[in-house]
Amino acid sequence: MSEQPEQVPAAPDESVSARVIANMRDHLKPSDFLQRYALIIVWGFVTVYLMQSVGDVPRFVEFFLGALMFWEIVYRANLGVSVSFLEDIWSRNFLNLFASPLRPREFLSALVITSFLRTLVGLGVMIVVAGALYGFNLFTLGLPLVGFFV
Repeated sequence: MSEQPEQVPAAPDESVSARVIANMRDHLKPSDFLQRYALIIVWGFVTVYLMQSVGDVPRFVEFFLGALMFWEIVYRANLGVSVSFLEDIWSRNFLNLFASPLRPREFLSALVITSFLRTLVGLGVMIVVAGALYGFNLFTLGLPLVGFFV
């Protein structure tokens, strides 16, 4: 007469998105977007200064803002998942997450989606600020720009 442990039913699929969104909400920070704004301001001033002070400006100076935007895409996409994961470990929240009904794939999907959203929103802020302050348009690159995101 061995007593078997009670089987816990799996959580329904409609709660998966709620758990992913709740985990994503924990990892979004407004400071990410403020840093990108400051980078555009600083490198925009450097670009304007170099273009006004030097008579024959090399062509690469014109692309400082575009290079900064592309570097931020690579940098933020790379750090988005790893730093968010490490923050959970450092704050000793990692064990609490898996004591909840959150599955590992839901946790990872929340990190990836959050990283992607951070990258897109940050790039949007950078494009708007660079266009408004310096007249720089990233979309003049055309179709090759889409290949950079793939």
